[in-house]
Amino acid sequence: MKTASLAGGWRGRGGDRAWQAGLLVGAAMGIAGGYLGRRAERVSRQGLVDWGRADAIAAARLRRAPGALPVAEIAAAGPAYAAIMDRIVPLLEARLGQPLPGVVERHAVVDRAGWAAASRVTFEHLIGRLEKPLVAELQRQQGALAGFAALADRYLTTQQIGFLLGYLGTRVLGQYDVALLAAEEQPGRLLFVDENIRQVAAQLGVPLDRMRTWIALHETTHAFEFEAHPWLRPYLAERLERQLATFLEEAN
Repeated sequence: MKTASLAGGWRGRGGDRAWQAGLLVGAAMGIAGGYLGRRAERVSRQGLVDWGRADAIAAARLRRAPGALPVAEIAAAGPAYAAIMDRIVPLLEARLGQPLPGVVERHAVVDRAGWAAASRVTFEHLIGRLEKPLVAELQRQQGALAGFAALADRYLTTQQIGFLLGYLGTRVLGQYDVALLAAEEQPGRLLFVDENIRQVAAQLGVPLDRMRTWIALHETTHAFEFEAHPWLRPYLAERLERQLATFLEEAN
């Protein structure tokens, strides 16, 4: 009887210890979950995208891309593009029957990372318009679960934007860069991604000067559409604003 009673006592004390340990673990998990939930909620309210992280993802992808050139070599291509612009702009002006203002002086030869940095601004303006009502809706939600869900959305969107900038940075040859949704209207500029232009010229077996000239002619024509027709930029901006408003209305 004493043996049975002693064993039962040990079992009772063991059960008490297990119950106490479970209580402590549960309390610790609750505290940790609450802390992580509040932290997730704070981070998620910073916006849909961690732009610093997106930049890092794009930069890492671009560093691994074949055909990368030293900064000095890219800068050395500047005079070649200046000469091309001097050659094609008078031809365009004669063909179009009016001068091409401003943008001729606003061209730059950039590496892939430079293009990604410029385009990141456009993405940031666009997503900034989308995320305001979404973040406002998030602020009306409470609890750790909502915070974790928002944090997951932020992580996935950041990964997607970083991947997209990194991918496009290895494909774009040239661009007339104009931020339609910028708070203050800034002049557009021509960007030539010489690393990609050289790579495509080599793949196609086209002389580099001819490839550069074709890209410059193509992008300068786009610039003319905006620079010589002042109504076009606000018109497209208004149309884009309307599309974003429709998207948000349907999302709600």
